[in-house]
Amino acid sequence: MNTYNDDIAKEASRWIARLNSGAFSATDETSLRDWLDASEKNRLEYHAQVELWQDLAGFEGRLLDAHEPEQNHRDANLHNGEALQGKLVDLPIGKAWRRLSAAATGLVAASLFAGFLLFSGQGEPASGPQRYLTQKGHQTEALLADNTRILMNTNSNLVVEYQKEIRHVALEKGEAFFDVATDPERPFIVETAWGNVRVLGTKFNVLSTDQGLRVDVLEGLVEVISEADIAGEPIDVFLTANQSITVSNEAEENVSFATEVVAEVAPWRDGVLTFSNQPLADVIVEINRYTSREINIVSPSLEDQLVSGSFNIGDVSAFLEGLEAILPLKVERQSGKIIIRSIG
Repeated sequence: MNTYNDDIAKEASRWIARLNSGAFSATDETSLRDWLDASEKNRLEYHAQVELWQDLAGFEGRLLDAHEPEQNHRDANLHNGEALQGKLVDLPIGKAWRRLSAAATGLVAASLFAGFLLFSGQGEPASGPQRYLTQKGHQTEALLADNTRILMNTNSNLVVEYQKEIRHVALEKGEAFFDVATDPERPFIVETAWGNVRVLGTKFNVLSTDQGLRVDVLEGLVEVISEADIAGEPIDVFLTANQSITVSNEAEENVSFATEVVAEVAPWRDGVLTFSNQPLADVIVEINRYTSREINIVSPSLEDQLVSGSFNIGDVSAFLEGLEAILPLKVERQSGKIIIRSIG
């Protein structure tokens, strides 16, 4: 019998996050126990997530057993503030991650490793600026003190600092999807080398590379500001749902930008990369963001071959097999790298 329920899973996840927030009170414990007692489905889902977390190597957070006497938890220092602050946990692939990912964010990333970060405190961070990193092929989710969620993509680096009048994130490299809690008194700003993104509360994706900046908006209103001159003028553009902006200097001249309407925002959140009539050279650049074994095209005639399709991020072998099936090329696996060359 399938007992999984997305709403119940999300609520169970929220309770586990609250339990490790450093602000879990006796009143919270009573409320959690009431929720567990209200439904057998609540208890089953909570225990499923508890077992998953307990199986994770290195997990040091608190997980309340619904059958454990209340006094035991009070004796274990309910208010000691021990949490998962700054701790990265690699999650398993498959049904376990699917359950945890759906419970935490409603996003399924079953085909790649991922991480989940919980940060303690209310209002300001516990110890000033916090730096968070992901390695190639990994994703990490951060739950901030104001319930803002940041899902970091592969090989990314950012610093979070909450101040009295501003919520600031410096995205030094890589890609992140932001689900920002609304706070009219304190704007949320993402700073990149190419410009800043400013919101009050919305959902959007930011990709910052050496070549430029791309911002895609899922919900709400986003302002993109860049000091880089565009024909003598800085960029100041407002985007709404399903709009995107790209700022780049690929022409190695003046920085340029273009806006467009997008059908899908950050499909990588589902563990999938989708391409539509894109040059093979561009596709390989994107795939290389997720693998430590670099893929190189050695036949220039292949670079402009167009590729369409969807590929699981964690399955590079299947991607390469697909290329061999649809294009006149051969894949050679060498020590530490992969070579793509034309046939004939």
